[in-house]
Amino acid sequence: MELVATDIGLLSLAALFILYVMFARALPLGALSLPCMTLLTSMMYFFIMPAFALSGGYFEFLGMYLNSLEGVHVAVLLYALGGAAAWVVWFRYLRFDPAAVRVYERPMNLTVAWLLAAVATAGVLVLVALGRLQFFAADEAQPNNVGEDEGFAFLTLSISMLIPLVLIMLLRTRFHIYGLFVLAGVFLVILTTGFRFRIIILASAVVISYMLVRRIRIRVSYVALGSCLALIVVNAIGYSRTYGRGIDLSRLDGLTWVDLLHAFGGEIGPVFALAHIVESPPPDLIYFEPWTVGIARLVPSFLWSDKPYPSYLIDYVSGFGEIYQRTAGVAAPQHAEALLQFGWFGLPVLAFLYFAFACKVVERLQWLGLEARIAGCAMAPAVFGFYMQQRGYFFQFLCEFLFMFGPLFLVHFRTKLPAVSAREPSTTAVTTP
Repeated sequence: MELVATDIGLLSLAALFILYVMFARALPLGALSLPCMTLLTSMMYFFIMPAFALSGGYFEFLGMYLNSLEGVHVAVLLYALGGAAAWVVWFRYLRFDPAAVRVYERPMNLTVAWLLAAVATAGVLVLVALGRLQFFAADEAQPNNVGEDEGFAFLTLSISMLIPLVLIMLLRTRFHIYGLFVLAGVFLVILTTGFRFRIIILASAVVISYMLVRRIRIRVSYVALGSCLALIVVNAIGYSRTYGRGIDLSRLDGLTWVDLLHAFGGEIGPVFALAHIVESPPPDLIYFEPWTVGIARLVPSFLWSDKPYPSYLIDYVSGFGEIYQRTAGVAAPQHAEALLQFGWFGLPVLAFLYFAFACKVVERLQWLGLEARIAGCAMAPAVFGFYMQQRGYFFQFLCEFLFMFGPLFLVHFRTKLPAVSAREPSTTAVTTP
C-alpha cells in the first residue's frame, strides 16, 4: 500500500479525481463521458487496483516485482494533463447531446445494415468452424486448426462489428425484450472469444445508451458503485474463462468476493509493464514505428507479405521472468508506447493528439441518424478512454476502431441529411428528471 500512498501518488490521484468531478458535472454523458472514462481508467488501473493487489500480498507478477510506482504515477498524470488540454480546447464537441431528437434525422440504409450483420455473423461461424468458439469449456475441448484462420482475419475481426450493430438494434427497438435476447447472445460470443475490453465497451455503451434515451443523468455515485461491481465481475471472468473455449464456472469454487477483489490476474499486467518501461527504458526511441505498423496492418498480407512487424513489443515483457517472456501475453498501456516513441515528452503530446482526434470523431458522429449517433457517442468513452489507454498498441487499436465505428457511418451510405437541418447539432445537455 505504501507504494501507492506516496506524495507523488496522492497528488496525482487528487488531480485526476478533481478533473473527473469537473467534467462529470459539465458534460451530457456525465460521469461516463470521454474525459471521465479516461480518468476513471487511470484511477482504477494505476491506483485502486494496485492498492488492492498489494494489500493482498500480490507484489509479483510473472516473475517481476514492483519496487516503486512513483514513475508510473507521474506518467499517468502527464498523460491525463495532455488529454485534459485536448478536452478543453474541443470542449464544444463533447457538449453535444446525442440523444436530442432533431426535426430531420438522417435515414438509415437498412440494406447496408443487414449486410454488415451478415458479415459479422459469418465471422462468428468461421470461428465456430475453426474450433475457436466453444461456448462451454470442457477438459477435452481443444482449439482446432490453430493458425489456419490467418486467411480469415477480416471475418474474425468483424466480430467487433457486433458491438455497434447490436447497439443500433437496441435503440431502434427501444430496448425491447427480444433485443435483449440478441444482446445476451452477443455478450456470450464476445465473452467466449476473449479480450475483456470488448465486454467493457459493450456493457458501458449499453448503459450509456439506455440512460441517454431515458434522460437519466449519469452521476458519480452510480459509476462508483458500478465500477466496484465491474471489478469483481471482470476478475471472475478472468478466472472462469479460457480463450475460445467458453466458461468453466467450476473454477470459481471456493473463491469469495474478497478473493476476486484482490486478485486481478492479467488485468494487473499493464501496471507491471509500465513500471518496467519507466524504470528501464530502452536506449533507443522507436518514434513513428507504431504508426507505420498500424497503417501497414490495413494492407492484406497477400499484397504485402513482408509488412513491418511490431518488434518493439519485446520491450514490454523484457522485465518479466525469462520463462514467461514468450507466453506472458501482457498488454502494455498507451503510456508505455508513448514513452517508447518520444520519451517523457511524448506522454502529454501524444495524449493531446489522440484525444483531439477522439473529440473530432465525436463531432462527426453528430451528423449521423439518431440510433447510430447515440451508439457511437456511447461507445466513444470506453473505446478511447478505456481501451486505447489500457491496451496501448496503436496498430491493434486502429483496426478495432475501424471495425467498431466504421459500421455507424456505413449504415448511412448514400443517405442524405435534408438541407433544412444542415446546421450545427444541438449542444443541449441532458437534464436530471
